[in-house]
Amino acid sequence: MIETEIYKVAASRYGRRVAMRLASRWWWALALPLGAAIIVGIWDWRWWFVALVMIFILYPGLLFIAYYYYALSPEAVRAILPQRAQITPDAVTLIYYPIAEGCNAPKPRVIPKKDIRSVSLEGNYIDLQLDKEDVIEIPKSAFPPGTIREAFPNLNEINGEMN
Repeated sequence: MIETEIYKVAASRYGRRVAMRLASRWWWALALPLGAAIIVGIWDWRWWFVALVMIFILYPGLLFIAYYYYALSPEAVRAILPQRAQITPDAVTLIYYPIAEGCNAPKPRVIPKKDIRSVSLEGNYIDLQLDKEDVIEIPKSAFPPGTIREAFPNLNEINGEMN
């Protein structure tokens, strides 16, 4: 069994992942109405005003709703809590720790290795892709020296030193 040190994933890293997931899926829903208003504005300038309303009022409101929807999800809470990973040949167990004294931590999450679709190296993190939207991120620095390849022999990309 390989056990990592206690680590935290930065909230900005989780936010970036959610933003990229939303942007790659819904970019057209924002671009089409805006583009149409700009093009029609060539003939009638009032449509440029409509485009400005979309940019400065409608889109920030939609981003605000999306932000709170994802920021308050259980996935977000689990992503940024202090945690430790225990990797066995059969499963990866994430053990969560309370963020402050008097707070409760979620129950440990056991992920069978057969449920992990891919393992890849993204910067200083190892990403375990479980399904289309669920990604577990473990910093390379949390692993004991020389154990990353042993923990994940099917690691896809190796960029730089493995540890």
